[in-house]
Amino acid sequence: MTRKHDLWGKVLLGTVALVALTGSAYAQATAGGTVIRNQASASYTDDPSNPTKYSATSNEVTTTVSYVAGLQITPDGSTPATTVAPGSTATYTFTVTNLGNFTDNVEFLASGASIQVTGPGTVSQAFVDVNGNGNYDAGTDVDIQGNGAAATHSLAQSGAVAVVVKVTVSGAASAGQTIKVELGDTTGSSPYDNQSANNSTHEVHTKHPGSITAVNGEREAKGDITMTVSNVATVTNGPSGQPDAVGPGPSTNTDYTNKAVTAATTNTPVIFDNTFKNGGNGADTFKLKVATSGAPAGSKVEISIDGGTVWTEVITNGSPSGTPEVTTASVASGANSNYKVRITLPGGATALTAYETIIQAVSVSDPTQTNNTIDRIYTGYLRLVKTATVTNATGVGGATDAVPGADIEYVIAYDNIANAPTGTGNVDLDALLVVITEDGDVSPNNWSTTTDRVASTESDSRGGTITISNSTGGVANSKYVDTVGTLAGGQSGTFRFKRKIKQ
Repeated sequence: MTRKHDLWGKVLLGTVALVALTGSAYAQATAGGTVIRNQASASYTDDPSNPTKYSATSNEVTTTVSYVAGLQITPDGSTPATTVAPGSTATYTFTVTNLGNFTDNVEFLASGASIQVTGPGTVSQAFVDVNGNGNYDAGTDVDIQGNGAAATHSLAQSGAVAVVVKVTVSGAASAGQTIKVELGDTTGSSPYDNQSANNSTHEVHTKHPGSITAVNGEREAKGDITMTVSNVATVTNGPSGQPDAVGPGPSTNTDYTNKAVTAATTNTPVIFDNTFKNGGNGADTFKLKVATSGAPAGSKVEISIDGGTVWTEVITNGSPSGTPEVTTASVASGANSNYKVRITLPGGATALTAYETIIQAVSVSDPTQTNNTIDRIYTGYLRLVKTATVTNATGVGGATDAVPGADIEYVIAYDNIANAPTGTGNVDLDALLVVITEDGDVSPNNWSTTTDRVASTESDSRGGTITISNSTGGVANSKYVDTVGTLAGGQSGTFRFKRKIKQ
């Protein structure tokens, strides 16, 4: 009977050890390999009235606790509220825990095969973070992404270590997309821990050290984390078809479209065609408004988002109206949207003046994201300034006295007052087919009959072609035509010639 009871004791102890380790707690179970010793003792007497007692000792029974492996990776199937931005690096941190009752190794497959990514991201780095600082430290941490062979890390019984997976999010990722990272590849439903290892393609499993053999074999586990791509709103706003235009600075807030009216027709509406782009990673709506108006009192600014069928007056008499902005329909990520701006200056606006209206596009999903473009009207833009200098070498009067025989040099300075072409994608204002005409008979001129040409004194600083002919009244050599050609914004030149006062 004694031997039979001893055998059942050994079986029961081994069974208890295994059952205890297959539960969910695993809190410091009796270590595998531990020898449990048991020896019974007894005392007895042969006469209750006799104080003499005898003792007896049984043989010693020993039971060695079995090695039971266990592995856990957390989190399991979590979807944290954490969001990641396109183009950023997202950090996924897992915890790998040894649930076994002995120090065991955890093995990760070669070349990052234990890691899977689903969604718009790629693994840039993965490592066992031995020192727990969140950064890869060569010589301390274990690389499990660039490892040419399987990599292992030893974990004490109940020990845990962090595994860090860094993922580069695609710059083209759309808002709401998810990026899921799986460490390990067990099957079934959550939790995916402590399953029998089966040498699958993306496995993370135990690898028992030395000659240890666990009664339940090698184990594997899986964890997964999902992050959501955030909505990153951006907008650019520019001339027609050029939402990414760059103006002075350089800046995408100073791009421009230049147009002109004559001083006599300043109250004629001028229509600008502009384009904005949803540069965000999700669909968005936008508000269009006047950020700054340099137009004079009496001006009107209107915006149309339907090609000019319906106009919303956002500036009335030079000030914001009751409807100071227009809200667009939803615009897809990366898409352009065209709109029109109609500006009417008041009659009598100052000639040769630039009036700027800054149109701003504002993201509705993130109102901090704005971009400007400038719609600029010039009330004429070719300026002519004429001067005359008298040179008197006749000996009569002073050196600058306009006496018969003295020379008069006429200088016409001309310049395009529009801003010089700057940046990319802007609409500039060139003065085309510039021709300067000097006719001595056209009122109020009368110099054709009072002066004579001084030969070979005609010149143009920009190389314009000068022709000399009879004036309207038929006076010889009394009409000058300077064909300048094209004059870009900011460019200037001078045309000069001399006439001698008739004696």
